[in-house]
Amino acid sequence: MSFFRDCWDSLRGNVRNCLTTPLTKKKLLIFGGIFCAFVLFIIILVVCLNGGSSSSSAKGSDALNNGPLTLGLIANSWLKTQYVNQINENLNQIKGQLSLDSYISSKLGAMIWSVGASDCAKASQKDAVSQTLEGIDAAKRLVAAMGQQLILASGTQDMTSAKANSKVAMLISLDGGYTIDSRLGVLRMFYDLGVRVMTLTGTCATPWAGISSGNTALSSFGNTVIGEANRMGLLIDLAGSSSEVITASLKASKAPVIFNGIGAQSLTNVPSNLDNATLSSLKDKGHVVMVSFKCSIVKNSNGNCSMDDVINHINVVKDLAGAASVGIAADFGGSDTDYPSDLRNISGIAALFDKLYSSNNWGLTDLEGLAYRNFINALQNSAKAADGTKTPSDALEDETELKTLPNSSLECYSDVSIRYHPPTPATTPVTTQATTVTTQTTTVTTTAPPPPVTKKIS
Repeated sequence: MSFFRDCWDSLRGNVRNCLTTPLTKKKLLIFGGIFCAFVLFIIILVVCLNGGSSSSSAKGSDALNNGPLTLGLIANSWLKTQYVNQINENLNQIKGQLSLDSYISSKLGAMIWSVGASDCAKASQKDAVSQTLEGIDAAKRLVAAMGQQLILASGTQDMTSAKANSKVAMLISLDGGYTIDSRLGVLRMFYDLGVRVMTLTGTCATPWAGISSGNTALSSFGNTVIGEANRMGLLIDLAGSSSEVITASLKASKAPVIFNGIGAQSLTNVPSNLDNATLSSLKDKGHVVMVSFKCSIVKNSNGNCSMDDVINHINVVKDLAGAASVGIAADFGGSDTDYPSDLRNISGIAALFDKLYSSNNWGLTDLEGLAYRNFINALQNSAKAADGTKTPSDALEDETELKTLPNSSLECYSDVSIRYHPPTPATTPVTTQATTVTTQTTTVTTTAPPPPVTKKIS
């Protein structure tokens, strides 16, 4: 305290001397210095008391301003079940149900749009491909009809462009591996049509990859599917896959993968959620776990959950897999009772990010990763891993594996004899034997008739 008292006494003395002596240049300098020091002192005091004016005004939702908030799931099965993919005559109702205005006002910049069959178990190895093609067609026509709000995205540049133009980028994803009907040619055509994400299993197993409630491992053809996806730059989604398939797929894939619409099994013991060991294995590898907001995932209940339950799952994934491995799935679009009462639609996203930031566990940079950057990095690195010089695979699924599913008698396939039982060309050499023909000459002796007898007349 004596130091401050001495400073104050010195300051008073200088001021008194200045006031009692004529005004000079030296006085002006002294008064100017005192004034500047006083102003600087006030600024420092205010900053110290408020802990920094910039940080005190910052909010977690600020992380939504600088990039395209990306949601991993938007429920859209109603487009087929209610409107049978008939866009033109039902456009106004579809616009109202999709409610893109509310998404855009809440900073949404991109969403993953899943396409597939209305019932994968019934469609598998029957009409799954045709239903998926209809879904892609409906998505493209929806983008064409709602061009003021939607764009079809083929990569990360389209996502950032959508954000800059207050639109939403749609990334088409295959609902499950069943959609390709165990045919790599179908997978390649889907990619050419704009598909950029593929769920390996989802809720329906394939002959070559099992779901989380089953035990089917990843077959050699399953490895080939992943390799072909890597070759094209198609991002793999392992949500719903069995633990054996997840382990094998992570080993086989040359690119990052995502887990879309799941949570932490240590908090909610449902089959699709990831256990701690798997979450820890994802750290620093570019993979992304996109957390669902559904109560069935975060609380194993129907409507009896809160935003805090969602935050708990996000924090567990962050703690085990790292802040760079967390994303938002949300899965909005279902019934209100499917979601927390304080997070039933996208309007609650800002409050979620504010709450994460106020907990002091999240900085704005990490929240930007959660909102969009982590997924963008995964999609970008998947595209970078593509190898256009590599020859597309001609591999066929094993016939015995195709018969492992309940409806896999192969009776719906008309090309089984061609694909699995091609005609075998003759391999036995044909020997030509020389044939000797013996011709026998038969001599026929003809006896001349006797001369006529002349009767002598006497």
